[in-house]
Amino acid sequence: MVLNLCGMARPSLYTQAIADEICERIAAGESLRKICIDKHMPSAVTAHAWLNRADSAFLKQYVRARDCQADLYAEQIITIADGVADNEQTQRDRLRVDARKWVAARLAPKKYGDRVLTELSGPEGGPVQNQMVGGIDKPPDETREQWIERKAKERAVKLNGHTNGAGS
Repeated sequence: MVLNLCGMARPSLYTQAIADEICERIAAGESLRKICIDKHMPSAVTAHAWLNRADSAFLKQYVRARDCQADLYAEQIITIADGVADNEQTQRDRLRVDARKWVAARLAPKKYGDRVLTELSGPEGGPVQNQMVGGIDKPPDETREQWIERKAKERAVKLNGHTNGAGS
């Protein structure tokens, strides 16, 4: 047990009953910080320690609860957006929707996050053209043997030209 500021004991030992209550309340939309303020709940530090244990069954349960919380926020967005309101209410509702969208995208990015698509295209939106830069410069009508012979002649010319230039 850990003493809170009032000298009252707070639970520090993990129990499935406390884990279940924490996860149920998270799935219902409460934050872990708010839950951990309650006197019968562990401190936030203790709850995070439970989450960080290597064998944490609580972590798996917590992740599922956060996923449910993201779904709840998505449902709330629809309810808020469908409500009828005056101009002042509309501004407040827009803020409520944006906050829920932001949190839902962080809690479940694959489900509610923005999708980023990358598209490649060539000039004027056409197909991408592949071009080999540096590599074999064999013309298509030249056989392998012809190419080897041509390359040998080019090397000989370079060597002879280099030797003649150095001796002059």
